[in-house]
Amino acid sequence: MNRRRARPAAAMLVLTLAASGLAACGLFGKDKPLQVKAPDDVKTELVAIAQQIFDDAGTGATRKEMGVTVAPCSESADTKDGRFTVVGTWVLFPATGTQPAALIDTMPDKWKSRGWTITENDMINGAARRLEADHPDHYAITLGDNTNGTARLQIGSDCYVPPRRDMVDF
Repeated sequence: MNRRRARPAAAMLVLTLAASGLAACGLFGKDKPLQVKAPDDVKTELVAIAQQIFDDAGTGATRKEMGVTVAPCSESADTKDGRFTVVGTWVLFPATGTQPAALIDTMPDKWKSRGWTITENDMINGAARRLEADHPDHYAITLGDNTNGTARLQIGSDCYVPPRRDMVDF
């Protein structure tokens, strides 16, 4: 593999990990002990955050859930204690006549007013709009436009340890 191909391949790996939400695991308070929390509680919090974003999208916008998944934390090869993260992905269909980039442009002020920290707010290659934020309850949020007139919302939790190992099935 030549050098020109190695860089895009490495960049795609990083983007894939970030898009999967697994890269978010452990970002918040990495040096602190992991919190104990039930997977269903994390799912509930994550879906509530998504609902706030759907509400912000306004009348006429619709969504399709692609999945809300509990997965082992990528930073831990040893999953004996059940360390997990939760990742949710949705496709957001803006109201008729609204472009995804315009919808995304309405979000930063709303997110900041809730105390969310905007970490990225930019255009990718001059064509795709992306907004990323950290939620104070340890969730990483990404909203970006797709090429088909939709937006993609992805929310990933930090790593947690379940109260009981049998609460996760990996």
